[in-house]
Amino acid sequence: MSLQIKSSSADQVILERANSGSTKTVFLIVGSIFTLVGLVMLLLMPWEFPFLIFKLVFPSIGIFVVYTAFTYDKNNKKTTLSKVVFDNKLGCVALELSDVEQYRGYIKYEEIEKFGIYIETHSSSKGHKTYYYHTVLYKKDGGEWFLTKHSTENEANEDLQKLRANVNLSQIYIANFSPVFSNKLEKKEGLNKTSIFWQNEVKLATVAFLVGFGAIFCSILYAVVKSMSFKVSFEIFPIIICGFIFIVFGIIMFSIIKQLIKDATTKYSIAVSHSSFDYLELDKKTSEVKLSKSIPLDQLYSIVYNYWTKSNNQPNKLIIFNKEGYDKLISYRNNPNLQFEALANQFKENLKQGVFHFDFSYSNQIELVFATLNPIECLQLETWLQEIIKSKNQMANVL
Repeated sequence: MSLQIKSSSADQVILERANSGSTKTVFLIVGSIFTLVGLVMLLLMPWEFPFLIFKLVFPSIGIFVVYTAFTYDKNNKKTTLSKVVFDNKLGCVALELSDVEQYRGYIKYEEIEKFGIYIETHSSSKGHKTYYYHTVLYKKDGGEWFLTKHSTENEANEDLQKLRANVNLSQIYIANFSPVFSNKLEKKEGLNKTSIFWQNEVKLATVAFLVGFGAIFCSILYAVVKSMSFKVSFEIFPIIICGFIFIVFGIIMFSIIKQLIKDATTKYSIAVSHSSFDYLELDKKTSEVKLSKSIPLDQLYSIVYNYWTKSNNQPNKLIIFNKEGYDKLISYRNNPNLQFEALANQFKENLKQGVFHFDFSYSNQIELVFATLNPIECLQLETWLQEIIKSKNQMANVL
């Protein structure tokens, strides 16, 4: 959910969470229609294939969407910013998730590179394109914080001009706010190393939804295939299409289930010493190391967290870059065509070598996924890690 500018002056620019009334209403209407249609089907349609599938699918989807409508605001308050204040007197941005002090983070003006507009494009099956315009705070470390969202470019430009005119990025940071370390993480201090441990929770509701959705999808596909006649040879084409859909669905479900199993059996850890930044994936029962990655501390260049409100939003994660990876990140951000060109060149090289693996990441990056943390906790962790790394580097230089 995006923000909207409530007030702007020479001292402050205040943004607050936009009203979600229309989105909630749409969910409620769609869910109610599916539920009513499902109830009519339950009363009038026979209890046999393929009607049985639709009798179960429609009310199930309807109840789920209605539930989503009633919990929409509650879930958004846990994951989206409620208020953002650009304070020219303090030289920083205060970001709030709620009224609780623990869920308040800060970005210094000196960490901000610029404000800009990101254009999000949606294409329909008929070729029609819809555009959304986001005003974005770009940090010098490569991080992006999406602020307002509009359906017209003029409205986005108005917000952009207000931010540029009223936020004095040259103001020196004079506050003294310290990042709060989340109680969802476990911290251990060693002689020359600081370690953090966490687990990504697997929610029962997610498992139940996957099982239910998978069962309904496979049942529908089975009903469609069963209803086909195999007497005419040219009707093999629909069977091929159904097979292709099933394979794609199977690949997607496999990757999701694989990640759920990984989160259920894995404990994650990062360790910062005087010489390196290490990432470990440990077996939850035996503490055996299943995966490890490392970047020499003197080569660690940037820690990036992105707060995105666009449709293809990513899970809460921090990305650790060396200088080469950071340079690619910034160049791709300034010119997205460069990334497409790089992927096209990689595709050509792979075809020549007969390799069918594609690396969509940057050089020597480490991705840290924190499924249980909210955006403010991720920002606080980013700030805390930057301070720890800075102190370790200083101690290494002394030694």
